[in-house]
Amino acid sequence: AERTQDLQAIIATRERRRDLAPALDPTAAPDGPRVVIGAEPLPETLGSCSLIAATYWSGDAALGSVAVLGPTRLPYARAISLVDAVARITSTMFGRIRH
Repeated sequence: AERTQDLQAIIATRERRRDLAPALDPTAAPDGPRVVIGAEPLPETLGSCSLIAATYWSGDAALGSVAVLGPTRLPYARAISLVDAVARITSTMFGRIRH
């Protein structure tokens, strides 16, 4: 039942993306992946969830974030590595487009 409630909260929040904006702020942690476990700046409805996010760049400009949102018991090492890799690849692609 708890997992169903978590899933419903994730789906509801996805539909209201602005609720996740503070957690996805690309300037919040520019030096690498950031991990938020069931606390601010996640919406109250996601109190039992975790967010792993990383910023992608074009030169010195932060363009956005990539993230994984899931239960508090997720494989953190793997999720952090994947989010970081996607952010780095995205930054590289924007760098190539820029030049």
